[in-house]
Amino acid sequence: AEALSQSLTESGSDVGLKIGAATVSSLTKLLALARSRRGLVLHLSAHAVKHHEKGIGLVLEDATGGPHILWHRQLDEFLGGHGGLRHISMLFLSACHSEELAQLFIEHGCQHVLATREKVHDSTARRFAQRFYYEFAA
Repeated sequence: AEALSQSLTESGSDVGLKIGAATVSSLTKLLALARSRRGLVLHLSAHAVKHHEKGIGLVLEDATGGPHILWHRQLDEFLGGHGGLRHISMLFLSACHSEELAQLFIEHGCQHVLATREKVHDSTARRFAQRFYYEFAA
């Protein structure tokens, strides 16, 4: 979070940055906010997990900081029930094996999604995000 903030500051941008835990509640609030604003960028630093029956899941936090997994079907229902992502300009999905999740976000209206096909090391993801946002905001 500090590195992203620093990148935006160094780029000379006046882009605002809000940082918080990725929970179902915070995502619900963000999607409601997105309906009244344009140009929101959502950066989700999370984990993705695979299950042989449930498919892919996005790991968010619960109220106590523990894992809360939204499996593909649940995430599909959640996004559909909250108006989708057509008001989110871009989603940066910083999670291993997130390509399948990215497709779901696209199906729910997000036009631009950054995701990965494979495992990504935290330090590599952090450096990429820092440089990406520096260039994005410049």
